[in-house]
Amino acid sequence: MANKRKTIAVCVTGYDYNNETAIIEGMRERCKEADINLVIYYSSIRKPEFNSVMQIPEAVVRGETTVYDLMNYEYIDAAAVFGASFLDDGVLPRLVGEARAHGIPILDIDDMDHRECRRLMLTSTYAMKKVVDHLIEVHGCKRLAFISGFKGNPQSEERLAAYRGSLEAHGIEYDESMVYYGEFWKKAYDCTTEIIGSGTLPDAIVCANDTMALFCMDCLKEHGYAIPDDIIVTGFDGLEEGGDYTPSPTTVKRALRGAGRAAVNALTEMMEGGGEPVPEQPEGAVPEDVSAPALNDICVEAILVKGESCGCVNRNDHSSSAYNKYVDKLNDYREFSRYILNMYTEFSGIQSSDRLFGALYRGTQLLGIKKMYVCISADIEHRAKGFDIESGEDFHICDRMVSMFMQGHDVPIGFEFPTSELVPDDSFTQEEPACFVVAPLYFKNRFLGYAAFDPPDRQLEGDILSTWLVTISNNAGSFYLNKELGEALGELESLYLHDHLTGCYNRRGLERYADDFMRAALAGGRYAAIACADVDRLKTVNDSFGHEEGDAAIVACANSLRFAFPKGSICARTGGDEFMVAAALDSPGECDEIRARIDEFCAKFNSGSGKPYTVGCSCGFSVCAPGEEYDFDVQKNTADKAMYEEKLRRKTMRR
Repeated sequence: MANKRKTIAVCVTGYDYNNETAIIEGMRERCKEADINLVIYYSSIRKPEFNSVMQIPEAVVRGETTVYDLMNYEYIDAAAVFGASFLDDGVLPRLVGEARAHGIPILDIDDMDHRECRRLMLTSTYAMKKVVDHLIEVHGCKRLAFISGFKGNPQSEERLAAYRGSLEAHGIEYDESMVYYGEFWKKAYDCTTEIIGSGTLPDAIVCANDTMALFCMDCLKEHGYAIPDDIIVTGFDGLEEGGDYTPSPTTVKRALRGAGRAAVNALTEMMEGGGEPVPEQPEGAVPEDVSAPALNDICVEAILVKGESCGCVNRNDHSSSAYNKYVDKLNDYREFSRYILNMYTEFSGIQSSDRLFGALYRGTQLLGIKKMYVCISADIEHRAKGFDIESGEDFHICDRMVSMFMQGHDVPIGFEFPTSELVPDDSFTQEEPACFVVAPLYFKNRFLGYAAFDPPDRQLEGDILSTWLVTISNNAGSFYLNKELGEALGELESLYLHDHLTGCYNRRGLERYADDFMRAALAGGRYAAIACADVDRLKTVNDSFGHEEGDAAIVACANSLRFAFPKGSICARTGGDEFMVAAALDSPGECDEIRARIDEFCAKFNSGSGKPYTVGCSCGFSVCAPGEEYDFDVQKNTADKAMYEEKLRRKTMRR
């Protein structure tokens, strides 16, 4: 990621087309004109609405906000943040602190809750005042009800103050009983019902957002009132769907794209000016009132959009176009839902990570994404550390990534690169400026990596993009976790079936594998042999030199058996110093050869061990020929008896 041109980083939570996306699109347009790279570090889980009882789990908050830790300030020349959107209150001061420590100008966009740095404010005070002024001056309204959002919400209070200020400026007394709280949603319907039931219908109902205006008009129409003939209704925010409603609401549209362009212009000036000015408060402002613009804040004012609901625009029937748009959107959702279900199905059958993200090709088509990278931590993909969900290294970012998806580029799957480079090719230094959305991929308390893609060209619902990214994270996390669990289970099974001292099978392992092994040898025309073995003079070694030396003698005996018996034989430690081996032989005469190799191994061990004792191993055999009646227990008892006879013979020889 060589820094040949300037790069602006944007940190945002949520990607709603009617808000953040439109602002960022304005930034993208201006960056392209100014030859500036744009990188959007995106957290997909939106912050709960004001007064919401919804609680986001801490692991999700950590996983989402880890994406901001990917920012490499050595490659960033300026930063823009949507401070009010962050899930964690500690993110904004941390980002501002990092930017200032690196001498990088930073701008907070559309944030009435904080004053950590210079801000770009999408103010609506004057726009709301224009709405009320318009109703009074053009339409002669005298009685105006106001449906606000949440009580105490900064945007609600700002718009209410503008409503009140306009009334008082026109000599109309402010009546608190004419103010209702629709909580920016369906409660506006109940508020309208209350207004209708009050006895005297006002001249107009001013709503603090378009959604409440639509619910308000639904209620009025259901009660038989005509809009605007009987009553005027206005909204705020300029939602796209409002244009399909009959009547279309007179509203205020925030200058979202214009704000994005203004943000890039401001950051460019700050970069050229060599720093970021310290926020200043306007004269007379209350220090605690962070919603009031500071002297050096940039204010982008919303504009009045006249609609049919006040009578300034001729009424048209929007039902046909609105229905067509509704059908198109419904079909999009249905297709996307089917695709998400297919993603789960495809992921469930994936056996190797190089095919793990193949289902994303269809997703990039549906979402209009032309270029995309999926970057997985090298320590997870290569299992340098493994994928331990109980590890204390929560949300650790590996310093190297592995590119795992090819869409719009030729970087091969499996290509490894430094995380600091963000993408595994020269996208940031090509002729055209780059623009990427970077979104986290995480599972439980593990940061898997991230997806980096160019913003879709089509108008994209933020919830669709978020659903897609969360599905990618969960499916990938399940794959890597299942891979780890499978290996862990294999290790546990191995421990369950093996003797920890010698590495041979234990009695459970012998019982699981030996009988089938013997029957397979006989079926293949070979001799099935059982050998029982015992360490010579182990009690003397334990009594004279200690149990550690006794263990050393047991291990030496096990090694002699592995050395002497044919490869593939099943060697098990069945007791303290007792062993049993199942072997497939070409002839019974091999038993004598095996005994000789055992003695050969022990002789070499004794000559080079420097131990004050010698190791020996007594071994007895029982061999079943192809076609003979086979019984494992009978053969085992025969071998055991032969081993004791051999042990007595060797003891007599030593005497």
